Amino acid sequence: MSLLVLAAATGFACMNPAHSSGEVVRCAARGQAMQLHDIVAPEPAVPCGGFFGDCPVDPGAAARDHLADLTRGKALRCTPTGGRTKLDNPPRTIVRCLIGDVDLSCQMVADGYALGNDNITGCANEIRTRRAVAAPPPRPALVMSPVIWRWLPLYLLLMNIVTYFVFAADKRREVTKINRIAEAELLGLIAFGGGIGALAAQVHLDHMRDAQPFASQAAILLGLQIGAALAIGAMIVLKV
Repeated sequence: MSLLVLAAATGFACMNPAHSSGEVVRCAARGQAMQLHDIVAPEPAVPCGGFFGDCPVDPGAAARDHLADLTRGKALRCTPTGGRTKLDNPPRTIVRCLIGDVDLSCQMVADGYALGNDNITGCANEIRTRRAVAAPPPRPALVMSPVIWRWLPLYLLLMNIVTYFVFAADKRREVTKINRIAEAELLGLIAFGGGIGALAAQVHLDHMRDAQPFASQAAILLGLQIGAALAIGAMIVLKV
């Protein structure tokens, strides 16, 4: 058996792989870069257009980074195919590298970061989505910051106190016949969380309770705030 055939039949573990492009593998224990079989990926810093089409980002860097994402923290099993590249200096050994039972060449083609040549075979049962090979950790649910939760009750308390006293000041202005506070400003205080203070002022001070359309608009804003508060409370209870 020739040395070339013997090398092709011998697989090896590839630990801590590094990548200079989307088709190159360099194993920690082997100094020379190797070529993934039967695919072509753009080199980093190659301009967009032409063979790989128009693109808004560097396609070579994207392919390299995607291959690195697929292999990060994984144990590869690589087997020389018996061939060597002709255009590289020095020529690279062509290898088939697997993560479990997934062929990296097939995966790069399936994910759209490389093109397979006419000789690529055996991918039909091996093509997986990137999520199946190297699923990133799930992102935490979008939740309100604990700092916001801590200060929200104080904010609402202060806003309702301010709203009550602004209504009281407007009541005094009504009695003394001086410039009243604009209804839009009063509604703004309600919209920013002062609905309870406004309701208390309307009932306790008998101010703006029957003024239309102000009273209806204030009631709508207060209803929306109560609905939002109930929804947030329900979410908290369900999570607990």
